[in-house]
Amino acid sequence: MRNELYRVFASYVSRQIRRLSRHLGGVRKGDDPEAIHQARVACRRLRASLRHLREVLPRHLTRGRKLRKLRQNLRRFARALGEARDLDVQAGRLENLASGELSPEAKPGMEWIIRRLQDLRREVQKEVSDAVDWLRGSTVLSRLKSWTDLLGEAQASETEIKEVVARGMEVLRQEVYRARMGAKEALAQSNPESLHAFRITIKRLRYTLELWEEVNSELFARPIEQFRQWQELLGAICDGTVGEALLKRLQSGQGRGRGGRSPRHTADEKLAPGFRHFLLFCQTGKEAAEEKLREALRAAEKKKFWMELSESLDVGTLFREVGE
Repeated sequence: MRNELYRVFASYVSRQIRRLSRHLGGVRKGDDPEAIHQARVACRRLRASLRHLREVLPRHLTRGRKLRKLRQNLRRFARALGEARDLDVQAGRLENLASGELSPEAKPGMEWIIRRLQDLRREVQKEVSDAVDWLRGSTVLSRLKSWTDLLGEAQASETEIKEVVARGMEVLRQEVYRARMGAKEALAQSNPESLHAFRITIKRLRYTLELWEEVNSELFARPIEQFRQWQELLGAICDGTVGEALLKRLQSGQGRGRGGRSPRHTADEKLAPGFRHFLLFCQTGKEAAEEKLREALRAAEKKKFWMELSESLDVGTLFREVGE
């Protein structure tokens, strides 16, 4: 079973390629917010995996494969979907908010914001469709598939596998250290910059651990779940920040095309209560998530979560999983 590790890695990457490919049709049509979300998640997992594997695999398995370029292309594609995803999320939040108890005074403003978000979402769809056409017309996915086929068939000695596992655990320990420092910075500063940086670090670490979870699910299940919970809180904070910025943009009329009317051209006083309602919703949601995150990070430090995670990245344990 000396090449089992490579087959496991190849299988994981292949699943993400299929997942991304499966959602491209829905992304292009633009009528399914979940398709964009799933496509972006698949891109993140692919990027994290390629980044990690490029660091830990022997050079003969990565040389000439342009894995860095493939990662950059995936990032380009995911970024092209970013604004559409933000608009989908905010529209969903607003529709849920409007479907609940809402004062008559707030209703006109809320409905105006929802209509404007729908207008903006339709306007950005061409960029999304163009991005899908670009990806389909490129060699990105075919080259990724070709590389995973090669990786899955590669043979390796016991020494080579042990070296790969050792490098992988060392890289993970470095990532854990960076994440822990990011958590401390987020606790100390609690500003948008530190929280955003911590969110990126946690996502990358979680997706890299998911790659190794294929080797030993018991070892990595707990930290992955912990990072998922933190991601949800960080996502709620981000949603609040994006919502505030989007409301400001709509009020100033910085939309796209002919749809970029500001409420100054409408009945400002009639819309204002709805604007205030949405702004308060964004602010209170963000503050609640920030407080929960601070509590969770303090608890993790107190329970020695980071130290235990770093110590659990044991070469011997993992090597036995793939080398016996």
